[in-house]
Amino acid sequence: MDKNYRWFRQDELVRMCLVTNAFFTCLTKGFETVLEPLDQSLSGQERERLLEEYAYVKSKVDEVNKRVNMEWTLFAAQIKRSIYGKAGFEIVIDPDDLLPRRLIPLKSAVLKPQVTKDWKLKGFEYEEKDGFYEPEKVIYFTNSAWKRTMKDSAT
Repeated sequence: MDKNYRWFRQDELVRMCLVTNAFFTCLTKGFETVLEPLDQSLSGQERERLLEEYAYVKSKVDEVNKRVNMEWTLFAAQIKRSIYGKAGFEIVIDPDDLLPRRLIPLKSAVLKPQVTKDWKLKGFEYEEKDGFYEPEKVIYFTNSAWKRTMKDSAT
């Protein structure tokens, strides 16, 4: 058993704090997707026209979020981030509509992003297999963006 997970399992107070934090963060009220135009200088009418024109995008995102059970995914990611400092899920694409069908939780301790020298994500190492996942095959969460959550040897 991984030492971080063992710690999580053995310390009841810490475990309850992490689960409670994740519950209130992700499951109490859920979340709502919102469309916002990039151009903040648009008039009210232009903004409304754009939102109506792209309403199908929000509908599609809501459909995918429901399909992959995004609320549970965020709950699990919050807990795993707290334990391991990171969390990843494999994105399974539905061949019929080319949209995500499922998000499969990955073992956080053995998932490592691989980046180039200029910090572009080139893939993920998984269970010590270089390039096991392409960047678009994983949704990846970290505790904080400034922590060293990238592979030490950028190539």
